[in-house]
Amino acid sequence: MVINICVCTYRREELLRACLRSLCETSMPHNVVVKVTVVDNDAAMSAKIAVDDIRQRIGVEIIYVVEEKRGIPCARNRAIEVANHLEADLLVFIDDDEIVEKDWLEALFRASGDYDYKAVVHGSVLAKLDPSVPKSISGLFATRVRAERQELTACATDNVMIPMKFVNREQLRFDESKPLAGGTDTIFFTQAHKRGLKIYHTNTAKVTETVPLSRTRLSWLSKRKFRAGLTDAWRKISKGRSRIGVMSSALAQSVLFLFKTILYCLLFMPLKRNESYLRVAKSLGVFMGCLGVKIDSYQKIDF
Repeated sequence: MVINICVCTYRREELLRACLRSLCETSMPHNVVVKVTVVDNDAAMSAKIAVDDIRQRIGVEIIYVVEEKRGIPCARNRAIEVANHLEADLLVFIDDDEIVEKDWLEALFRASGDYDYKAVVHGSVLAKLDPSVPKSISGLFATRVRAERQELTACATDNVMIPMKFVNREQLRFDESKPLAGGTDTIFFTQAHKRGLKIYHTNTAKVTETVPLSRTRLSWLSKRKFRAGLTDAWRKISKGRSRIGVMSSALAQSVLFLFKTILYCLLFMPLKRNESYLRVAKSLGVFMGCLGVKIDSYQKIDF
């Protein structure tokens, strides 16, 4: 059994160093070959120094490749190519701003084994915020509570183990038609699920995401929710719902949560106000997504 852990990165050397150090310290499953790959999505090879430094300090083999085509789906597809070259049975994705726990890989592998290594397993992602972030914002980052082994219809690539046999049989790849747009991981897993691949969540495999202050502003969070709404519109329509029906529902939701936003503002309840405001943003994203609107989410990277 071969596991390939992949980190896709773009000009975030310090975060990448911390991520790789935690990977080198995580415990490895018995009788399993584990390989770590860094896919640098920067033609200038900005991650190479960090990778070389970690190699020298810890003495762990890290495969370094460059994907010059700008865009996270391009980097993820390159990761699939590398995993196939390594004859990996399982491909694991984590983000370059995440720190894994000591037993993280064992927990993912154990959960995958419960499904005979034929299902996708998604782990928990905890947010690490700067202490200066007010409660009205930090409360928005509360980890979503899911039941252990809850079945999902889609997930993200922020902490996930994927069976390569299914990926190759179905010739699944990330959509590169809009390489700087977000949501391509959600689309990938939605398509996989529709083709019969089961997706389960586990709370036992945890990573911690370092959230920069730039991503704790309500303006940034509302844009993120709007982009999520664009992807959600695609998901709803792909499941057979009518475009008009989805638009009508989204518009009604926008009005409802706008009313709640105003109400919570008058009641001096800032966290509830912000939660409702973000629901407005997502609903508007769904509405606009039905009209075919797309946004280049990764044109600018926040550090």
